[in-house]
Amino acid sequence: MREYWVKFFRVFLFVGMLSVLFTVPAQASSLLQYGDKGDEVTKLQERLGTLGFYVGNIDGIFGRETEWAVKLFQQAADIEDDGVVGQVTWNALRGAKPVVSRYRTGSLLVQQII
Repeated sequence: MREYWVKFFRVFLFVGMLSVLFTVPAQASSLLQYGDKGDEVTKLQERLGTLGFYVGNIDGIFGRETEWAVKLFQQAADIEDDGVVGQVTWNALRGAKPVVSRYRTGSLLVQQII
């Protein structure tokens, strides 16, 4: 019986170490800034769009429009508005609710603060 618990404990520790090894790089690579490209940027643009801060094309390219939208969001969330999406900004994005409503009048996109 004791051997069972020793094996269980060893497996538990091994799985725990693996999870730490594989989560740290994922958190480190979630830093996004001007010039980045890829799926994470696409997710960022979609989230900013849902919240009303980004109205550009969802193209997976962190360009000036995305940087501007990030800075606007950071100002609204009362965090440092550096245009870089780190852990603090990701956390704020996850918990945020839309702060603007968007509607079209002809070809003009109007944003109104709620």
